[in-house]
Amino acid sequence: MECNFACTITKLSRVPISGKASLNGHRYLRFGEFFDGTLGASLGIPFLFDIASGDYGKLWPEYDYESWSAEVEVFHSPMAEQPMSIELMLEAIHWREINGRFERKPFLSYPFFDPGS
Repeated sequence: MECNFACTITKLSRVPISGKASLNGHRYLRFGEFFDGTLGASLGIPFLFDIASGDYGKLWPEYDYESWSAEVEVFHSPMAEQPMSIELMLEAIHWREINGRFERKPFLSYPFFDPGS
């Protein structure tokens, strides 16, 4: 099962813009709050990014732009006959059952998105 809180119409705009697509004279900003995984945290971490800036692309040093699967959360079924390989979505956060509990494991480390990992 897969749950994607970041795959929205805005995501479909952000990925090509962060990949240097034509801006046509527009400016693209992303703002909101990221999940704070710090124990006891009750509020998110506020952010504001200019999507077309080089700084935004540097948040994903492997690609220099926001990838399609960044911020996707994948829940792996412990009963799957053929489990999904994490290599199919490297940037995703993967949830797996370990010793009867689901544990959250980011495959790649993005501390600006996931300070609690």
